[in-house]
Amino acid sequence: MLLLRLFPYLAALAFFALCRAVFYWPGHWLWFFIVLLAVPSIYFFLININNKTKSVIVAYLYSLIFITSGFVFLLILENNYVINCFLFLWSFLFWLYLEAVFHDFYETTRIHIINLNNLYSYFNILIVFFLTASLVNFSIFLNWPVLAVVPILSLVCFILYYWLYLKYSFGWRPALIYALIQAIVLTELLFLLLLWPVSFYVSAILSAATYYLMLSLSLPRSAGINKGKSHLRTIVVFSLVVVLTLISAIWL
Repeated sequence: MLLLRLFPYLAALAFFALCRAVFYWPGHWLWFFIVLLAVPSIYFFLININNKTKSVIVAYLYSLIFITSGFVFLLILENNYVINCFLFLWSFLFWLYLEAVFHDFYETTRIHIINLNNLYSYFNILIVFFLTASLVNFSIFLNWPVLAVVPILSLVCFILYYWLYLKYSFGWRPALIYALIQAIVLTELLFLLLLWPVSFYVSAILSAATYYLMLSLSLPRSAGINKGKSHLRTIVVFSLVVVLTLISAIWL
């Protein structure tokens, strides 16, 4: 149990150190990435040994998506100060996620303070943003084909939606339908953004904002709760983000 309590801190340090090492030995980036993926594998293996009443599959796969989105975004950064700031942020969020998983699986008194469902909602937006920025960057500067970029993001968005709806106690069929429809909308949006002469950060902001909009509107409505003011606030925030992004965008 002591190792489980220390592991989130060790994992965050490992993430920072291994990602930083990529810039010193770029030729071995793949090996560093494989070791990064092995870190949560060990953690969830230990959790599964000590508590077999809950399945760790979803939480484990989510950690792999979280690590991958942070790692690929790191590859497009150039400024050393920005790289360090991002690494500190993503390492902290990685620690926070592993902590939340521990308290959720063992149902400790801190489960309501570090709520895993809430983290999924916010982290998903970050994952969509950073993953979109990375993939669109690869498409622009590395000439990745659109038919390779779009399916990857569509699949990830579908998985993120589907898992989150299941966490909110949706049935598997409603969760599947909602996730599929919203993933299709984001796919069409990404196709459109790839045709526009805008920077990859603009595409990332608009994709994340659209993800936020659909998620915020669908959760209360699907739960049968009438929250007109909440919906209006969500639409206003989304509209402001889109307008400000398009006004300040650098058109290529």
